Amino acid sequence: SCGCDLMYSLRSLLLYGPTQTNPPIPGDAGRLRENCVTNDDKERASLLLRLVVDVIESLSMFGSDQMNRNCLCSRFIVEILTVPLLMWKVWPSSFERLLQNPPTNGKGGAYKAPPLVD
Repeated sequence: SCGCDLMYSLRSLLLYGPTQTNPPIPGDAGRLRENCVTNDDKERASLLLRLVVDVIESLSMFGSDQMNRNCLCSRFIVEILTVPLLMWKVWPSSFERLLQNPPTNGKGGAYKAPPLVD
């Protein structure tokens, strides 16, 4: 069972929705575009996506070995970034930390490399 696997849970949520009954690509997606996914579903998926990214990022802070982190980064790319219509299924702000990572001191300065790239 994959009950405690956050990456699997996120992929499943993104593909089939919270009830696990939605098709990966809704039949009316071409017409409705971003509106084919409810705001509640987007919020749920966005929260889980940010949690998964935070967990992967935290591995470097807690001294996890690089191979483990690389495995999770690879899984994230293969299992999450390949979900059909991903950009419609989460809020755009969910991707901010994948593209740029603000300085840790909170006082401005240079942005660090994104957590899944560094």
